[in-house]
Amino acid sequence: STNFKIRPRKKSRIEGAGLFSKLHFLFGIRIIRLVNSLKGREVCVEDLDKLGDHESCERLETSFSAKYAQLKMEGHMGIPLIARLLMELFRKDIQFQIFWQLMYALSKIVTSYFLQQLIRYVQDPEKTVNETYYQSIGLFVSFIVAVYSMHQFNFNLSYVFNKIKTGFMGMIFRKSLRLSNHALHLMSLGKIVNFNATDLNNFEKIHFLISLILAPVILLLGTGLLYHFWGVNCFIGIIYMGLLWPIQYKTAKSSREIRMNRTNKTDDRIEGVIEGIQGIS
Repeated sequence: STNFKIRPRKKSRIEGAGLFSKLHFLFGIRIIRLVNSLKGREVCVEDLDKLGDHESCERLETSFSAKYAQLKMEGHMGIPLIARLLMELFRKDIQFQIFWQLMYALSKIVTSYFLQQLIRYVQDPEKTVNETYYQSIGLFVSFIVAVYSMHQFNFNLSYVFNKIKTGFMGMIFRKSLRLSNHALHLMSLGKIVNFNATDLNNFEKIHFLISLILAPVILLLGTGLLYHFWGVNCFIGIIYMGLLWPIQYKTAKSSREIRMNRTNKTDDRIEGVIEGIQGIS
C-alpha cells in the first residue's frame, strides 16, 4: 500500500469526452486550434491540458500496486500474474481494441468482395454503368470503415499502452525504493530501471496478440471469400502457404539469437551510461 494522498483532479478532454466525441476524435480539435494559433512557435508542456484523474501517474501507480497485491494474495494458478493484472484493470479497453481490430478485418474482407464484383461488372460488356453503383457505394463505404477502424485501433492502443507503461513504471519504482542497501549493492537502481524500461517497451507490440486472438476467425472468413471467388482452386494457394510456414518458423527462430545479442548489447550500453552518471559526485 502507498502512503501518499491522491490529489483531486478534473477529467481530461479524453476522459470527459462523450461517445460521439470519442468516435469522431472531436476532443482533438482543441490541439489543432492550438497549433494553428501559435504561428510557428513550437508547442510546449504549458500549452497542453493537464492529465485527468485516471491518467495521473500516482493514480495509475496506486491502482497497479493495489490490484497486484490483491492478485498475489489470491494466488490463482494457470494465468501469469501480469496477464491477470492487465485483464483486471484494462478488460474493457482490451475488448474495445478487439472490436476495432475485428471491424478492420471484416471491412477489408468486404472491400475485397465489392472490388471483385466491381471489376467483374466493368469487364462484362452486357452490364451498364448504372448497375455498378451498388458495388461502387459498397466499396467506398467498406473502405471508409476500414480506415476509420484502423485509426480508432491505433489511437486507443497508444492511449492504453501509455497508461500501462506509466502504471508499471510507477509500481516498480515505488517497490525499488524499499530495497535494502544490500540488494542495491547486488543490482543498482539504474540497472533495475533500465531492464524494466526496455521490457515495458515490448508492451507496444500488444496489437500482435490481439491479431493472434482474431486470427482463426479472420482465416475462416478469408478462406470463405477465396472459395467464393475461385472455388476449390483457392485451396492450392492455402496449402502452399501452409507448406511455407515451417520455413518461416525456422527463419524466425534462427534470428532469435541475433536479436538477443542486440538486446544484451543495448542493455550493457545503457547500464554503463547510467552507472557512470551515478558515479559522478
